[in-house]
Amino acid sequence: MNSSPDTNTDNEISQAFAKALEDMRVLGQQIIDTSASTDQVWFRNLLVGIIGSALKDHHNVQIGIEKFIPLAAWATRNLLELRIVTSYVLKSGSNASQFKSELIIDVKEFYENITKSTVAGHKKLVERLRDFGEQQQGPVRDRYIKLADTEAAKQPQTEIADKEAEACVGTIGEGILYWLPARAAHNRSRKRTEQFVEGVYMVTRGLLVRLECQHGKDSEVEEFLRSALPLVESEPATVAWFAIRFGRSEYGIFDVFPDDAGRAAHLTGPVAQALMARVADLFAEPPDIQKLDVLAFKLPKAPLSTPDTKALLLRFAAKSGNEDGVEQFLFSMQPVVEEEIDTKAWFAIRLEQGEFGIFDTFPDQGGRFKHLTGHVPRELAKHALSLLGGLPDPELPSVLAEKVGLG
Repeated sequence: MNSSPDTNTDNEISQAFAKALEDMRVLGQQIIDTSASTDQVWFRNLLVGIIGSALKDHHNVQIGIEKFIPLAAWATRNLLELRIVTSYVLKSGSNASQFKSELIIDVKEFYENITKSTVAGHKKLVERLRDFGEQQQGPVRDRYIKLADTEAAKQPQTEIADKEAEACVGTIGEGILYWLPARAAHNRSRKRTEQFVEGVYMVTRGLLVRLECQHGKDSEVEEFLRSALPLVESEPATVAWFAIRFGRSEYGIFDVFPDDAGRAAHLTGPVAQALMARVADLFAEPPDIQKLDVLAFKLPKAPLSTPDTKALLLRFAAKSGNEDGVEQFLFSMQPVVEEEIDTKAWFAIRLEQGEFGIFDTFPDQGGRFKHLTGHVPRELAKHALSLLGGLPDPELPSVLAEKVGLG
């Protein structure tokens, strides 16, 4: 019996995929075998680490498709980030050096996260950590050695885990000290790498501002918030900005930025100055300003044909010890939201007090209703008992004015 066209196509894709992976393995070995000067060894090791991580994530995608879809989703997300990282570090030597510096700064967060995310016995990693620390100087050396001493005193892993660790270190080589920190301390690494993508806004930081207006001043507050839009338009680092009304006498602002510098510029810029100048005559109390991290996001691909009029703010706490699981869940929802035509902007956030949340916007009530009855809220409810401290707390604000960058 002849094979169907679909079967032939699947076979061709599988063969092409297998060849690409083999080419990556060959390239990795070629880089390992390439001699490098003392001051360039770190860059060779970085490239080896990137390739090793890519191979591991491709493997997890294949396993996840067959056995556990969330694993496939998470590995796919890692590959997308890896593509950004690769483009960034290959663009210039200064980019690569900056990336390396950021990872060294994050050594503590790296080790804390990697010991949570893998059973590859920490004894082997401690040995590699100590060896690397001995090669450094000054405060950086002291931090590595102290951390290695602390971790070495912990309960040793099993023999099986030691073998896994040895295989892991042997495969990835010294690059583990440069690439795995980027995976663990993703917030800092994304700050540098995501901004590299030309023509596309990237965001890692945000603000949620709560405003309670004085009795009878609702119309004046709304007029003031709408009048702030031209000022926001002049702020290049304010990627998206939404003036919202939660209810009678309750207003707010939600905005996002590429990095800490963009947020700081906004907090000292014309909008903030105008807001503080009107506190006494418009608001019942000073603004409640909460800083937040943006974990994942969606921005429109083209200018909006009609402005958003509705929004949704969900806030929820992770159960103790489940913070990483909540973050992974929020990351996994981003591709789902991309398919929701009427969800124009979407932000998964982590607030200062350890609380998590989602803020998204819609052109009308119908779009918000479709989202509320869609996949993301259902998944949140499903995980409420296992990951969250309870059901999310929803608020349904209206959008008064907005600036929305393109994703």
